[in-house]
Amino acid sequence: MRLLPKNSSLERQTVYPRTEYLLQLPVNLEEKDTAIFSDIQRRVANQVDAYIFKNVSLVTDSIIYKLKVLDQLTHALKLKPRAKFKRLVLGLVRQTKFIDKGVWIIDNWSMNFYHWNSESLPRLISCLEYLEDHPVLLPSEFKGLKFVEESLEILGVKPLYFDRKVNYVVGELITVNKAGYVIDFQESAILKLREKIWSNFAFKKATRKIYISRENAAHRKVLNEKEVIKKLKSKGFEIVYFEHLTVREQIEIMMETKILVGLHGAGLVNMLYMPKNGKVLEFRNENDSWVLSQSFYSLASFLGHDYYYTDNEATSAQTGFADFKIDLEKLDRVLVDLLVEFE
Repeated sequence: MRLLPKNSSLERQTVYPRTEYLLQLPVNLEEKDTAIFSDIQRRVANQVDAYIFKNVSLVTDSIIYKLKVLDQLTHALKLKPRAKFKRLVLGLVRQTKFIDKGVWIIDNWSMNFYHWNSESLPRLISCLEYLEDHPVLLPSEFKGLKFVEESLEILGVKPLYFDRKVNYVVGELITVNKAGYVIDFQESAILKLREKIWSNFAFKKATRKIYISRENAAHRKVLNEKEVIKKLKSKGFEIVYFEHLTVREQIEIMMETKILVGLHGAGLVNMLYMPKNGKVLEFRNENDSWVLSQSFYSLASFLGHDYYYTDNEATSAQTGFADFKIDLEKLDRVLVDLLVEFE
């Protein structure tokens, strides 16, 4: 493969400037948790630039320009030198094909529902002016991911699937960098995404109260969910199993939702599609103060929602692998505040 294609070039244009934000603290903040939230209250979203490449190399999952692996555009974390070297070697020995045009919006975490919605789709929206004649380039492994296919269809964007075992030269490749790492968002891109999605649906008044069940999840379950559901149903909550719904159905529900309740998990990213001034209650792990576990608190603030939480017992300090026992007394107390306008 030619790792130095002829007439290779790069142009950069600023899409959004570097922006500082002050997150809104939880409505029901407890004094013992002040440090957890106040320590991350001041956030900075990176300057977001559009990268317009001409005749650039695409190897496996990486953009290579003038023998540099630009992992900041294709990976959630920096690649190690050995991994970069491997991609350069593969660029020399494997078959090469040509792709005329494409847009790049993913990293190695984008097959996850949360990261697709909160990171990949905002990158897509930031490339909006190019989408009429540039397909979104996706590895063939993304084929069959319904939430990917359905969200692109709603946005009117065509994917072009490629084989990661083949190298490519892309005639014109457009991408943008991410606003930050997991808990940082470029507000303009997030809100623009929401407006673009909403434009494909009819509005109704947001009055629904929704609880996201993880009964069918492989992990991170609510051990006393029967009691939680009984309590929430008595307060007029609907129980929703997002895994049984299409993306369109999920968005339609969220556009009518005033209060969203759920365990820390990807389903809460659907708050993206709730009207502003909604209320979000997250069931948190009482032993987890890791900064990256604050993603839903941060997202709620960027979206203009009131954020509530309860701390709960969990089987592990590692939230991603823990099951939870929800504190029903704490739930009772927070429901009083959540439901005040419904009384």
